[in-house]
Amino acid sequence: MDKEPAITLTYPSQDGVSVTHYVAAEGRSYLLKRVETKAGQVQAELTYWDIEAPTPLYAPPADEVIPFE
Repeated sequence: MDKEPAITLTYPSQDGVSVTHYVAAEGRSYLLKRVETKAGQVQAELTYWDIEAPTPLYAPPADEVIPFE
């Protein structure tokens, strides 16, 4: 993420938390990073990579499924 050109989108959230999204500025637009700060201190930081990589999904075993009625 540090080498990719990005735009930043910052907005206030709940309880005085400020959220900043870093979005790829070249090619396909996708989220690179999300940072939450409060009073100048980082509260949470998520970095995304391999956004195009396939993610295998598997159904859980039947005994782990709770039916919705």
